Amino acid sequence: MTFGATPLLYGVLACLSWACGSVLTKALLSQADPLTVLSGQLTASVVGLWTISLARKSKIRLDEWRIGLPGIFQPGLAYGLSIIGLAQLPVTLEAMIFAIETPLILLLAWPLLGERPTGLLAALGLLAFAGVLILTWRPEIAVTSGEGFAVSLIVSAALFAALYSVIVRRMSADVDALRLTRASQTIGWLAVLIVWWAMQKPQPSELGVIDATLIAGSGLLLNAIPFFLYGLVLERASAGFAALLLPLVPLMTAAIASGVLGETLSSLQWLGALLVLSSVAALSLTTKPAPR
Repeated sequence: MTFGATPLLYGVLACLSWACGSVLTKALLSQADPLTVLSGQLTASVVGLWTISLARKSKIRLDEWRIGLPGIFQPGLAYGLSIIGLAQLPVTLEAMIFAIETPLILLLAWPLLGERPTGLLAALGLLAFAGVLILTWRPEIAVTSGEGFAVSLIVSAALFAALYSVIVRRMSADVDALRLTRASQTIGWLAVLIVWWAMQKPQPSELGVIDATLIAGSGLLLNAIPFFLYGLVLERASAGFAALLLPLVPLMTAAIASGVLGETLSSLQWLGALLVLSSVAALSLTTKPAPR
């Protein structure tokens, strides 16, 4: 495998992990409240990342908390807001809304990183975004007040996630992906735990061993694994390249949700899936990773 193909592979695997984690999270929200699920997920993620770091004898420095500050944006704010919205919306709709992270990254990377998008990059981004909209559009979903609030939460979450990606892209020039992921996940986990402890009412736990295991597994799928893989993408390629892989998440989420949750895709939605795949295929053929 050539070096040029490696970031694409890492990105596709990260998107698949995010999709599996999202569908599993949606199923778990019927058993526990959002903050409990998120706290358990991040706990498993942080334990997993620190275990890998210790096994690989990764350097742990005193200034670790500083490079972990982006974790306040994601997974802290981004996942905290999105999981609350996910509790009120279908997982495919949540994935569709989160797809605006792609153009947001392209937009933020221009002033913050100086990565001015080319005409081709912008066109591929619009094509992928249009495909996601077609793929997950559902006319029967009414924008009620409750759903409107949930949508606003997810839109805000996408903005924080985009800001995280741009910041990590800048920091990855000096910090390796594992250390950066470990630090940001740890800081995000601490932030979520503080909120959870402040809002949690004393009550006996109703979660069984199976539920706890699934929460831990979803945490690895939704946080540790994809963030590390995506960090490798940001370490080896531009923020624009990484952003154009993100529309794969709602595509994969819709496909998995169809089999697991019984959601079906119409012919029009499959057209959207084709647009997403086409844009990613064009991306792999026309975009070269930036040098490390």
